Amino acid sequence: MLAAVTSGLAFVQQQARLPAKLRKLTIGKRMIMIPKSMSIKSAHRMDEIRGATGGGHDEMTGPLLLDERISLAPMMEYTDRHFRFFLRLLSKRMVLYTEMITAPTLYLNKDSRDRFLKFNAPAEHPVVLQLGGSDPFLLSEASRIALPYNYDAINLNCGCPSERVSGRGCFGAALMREPERVADICTAMGEGSEGRIPITVKCRIGVDDEDSYEQLAEFVRRVSCASPVRHFVVHARKAILGGLSPDQNRRVPPLKYPFVYRLCKEFPHLRFTLNGGVLSYEDVETHLKEGVHGVMVGRAIIARPFYWSDIDARLYGAVGENPGLTRGEILHQYGAYAEEEDVREGGRLRRLLTKPVHHLFAGEPMGKRFRAALDQALLDPTLGVRQVLETATAVLPPALLEVKPGSPSIPAPETVRH
Repeated sequence: MLAAVTSGLAFVQQQARLPAKLRKLTIGKRMIMIPKSMSIKSAHRMDEIRGATGGGHDEMTGPLLLDERISLAPMMEYTDRHFRFFLRLLSKRMVLYTEMITAPTLYLNKDSRDRFLKFNAPAEHPVVLQLGGSDPFLLSEASRIALPYNYDAINLNCGCPSERVSGRGCFGAALMREPERVADICTAMGEGSEGRIPITVKCRIGVDDEDSYEQLAEFVRRVSCASPVRHFVVHARKAILGGLSPDQNRRVPPLKYPFVYRLCKEFPHLRFTLNGGVLSYEDVETHLKEGVHGVMVGRAIIARPFYWSDIDARLYGAVGENPGLTRGEILHQYGAYAEEEDVREGGRLRRLLTKPVHHLFAGEPMGKRFRAALDQALLDPTLGVRQVLETATAVLPPALLEVKPGSPSIPAPETVRH
């Protein structure tokens, strides 16, 4: 995945120096920008979907937005289809985001698009594809290519602070400095997906010194008034480009949750999901009470996935919503899936397929011993994935495998050890 993304980034760097493949079109008294390849009829249809009136979107049409009360953040090298399948054994309702895929990666790799876009349907739904890039034409094409795979929404990355992306790549968080380009991109993505699924944006609250609430609100206003975007996922930290690593950008800039709360009040016709620093059910519930439409969780789910196995009941109010699986049952079902996947790929994916369960027992007294046993079993080339999981599980007391979701014995966030 990383090699293909890197080659895609090189292509983006070239495209960023070229003028966008757009043309102007007048509709009524308004001028809009559309891809040169878009027909006039399609432009009028897209304009109806956007519902732009110059003063906002009081009445919106178009594809229905997802119920994203809780969602899994897109994370490179983590949220692949195997982890998403694993997480579906813990929650049916959580909205799952893919790793970011650059538009050039999909456009250039015609013979391997399944590798990047195929997922475990229908098990993974609802699932959102995140795309990266800065060229409207390429992102329109990427959205068109992705449409047959039946994702539930497509999200544009305007929040990644990586130097490789926001610096030389000229996209990610750097796009927040160009709201008109973001609107053009999202319009093109809506056209590429034929207006059939929501187009959304994930961003920060600002970039470098451009970090006032007023600048954030202006970004939201300009993007939403000139594109089909009605949903913004906002990481409540600013991005510091060129000075901090991606990991530091997740920790150093202060969280400003009131910025997101205020957006919800000042743009009642739009939806906002809050991201950043969410570690527990209590955090999720607190933010929802403040008026945000959804909460996105990232590293906290990777670090302690089983803690979140009660999320459907907690947020959606019905115990029957939970898959209700114990960790032993999760390992049994995931092991069967992983074994099938590994056999299909000729036994090359054992380590990748065991990665999702690495922290299944995080915070438990035997958690470290399980991880050590997992790593040791992977050294034996004669063991299949299911056998690796069974070997590692054998070091655990049976009672630990039988704990139900929501049990008070599951370590609380403040006591989890990684």
